[in-house]
Amino acid sequence: MIDVEAERVKIKEHLKGLLAAENRNDVEGALQFYGRGSYFIAPGMELKKGHDALRAILKGVLETIAANRHEYVDVQVSESGDLGYAIAHYHLTIKDSDFEFPTSGKFLSVLRKKQGEWKIMALCFNGDE
Repeated sequence: MIDVEAERVKIKEHLKGLLAAENRNDVEGALQFYGRGSYFIAPGMELKKGHDALRAILKGVLETIAANRHEYVDVQVSESGDLGYAIAHYHLTIKDSDFEFPTSGKFLSVLRKKQGEWKIMALCFNGDE
């Protein structure tokens, strides 16, 4: 029998590691938290898939983030223990050469557990503005 609560904790730890990599501006470190065929779904952008596309996006995005924090609303795991999702609010400070400004929104991460590791397979987000 799957310990669903333990798997929820593992997902939260996984996403905490991703956040730490993002806050270090560590593109390759952040990519380790995504599955090979993962989808990136963002407002105003074409659907992106895979590490190469995600690497290009993260490189541009992480350079502009001065601070990043998440507040989880819900983390769930399937009874089979190999599929889960996390819903959260994000709070970012975006920096430019002349200024910084706060922004916030929400995101949904869909994760799959493969060979004992959770990986993000789809990330969808939108801003509150």
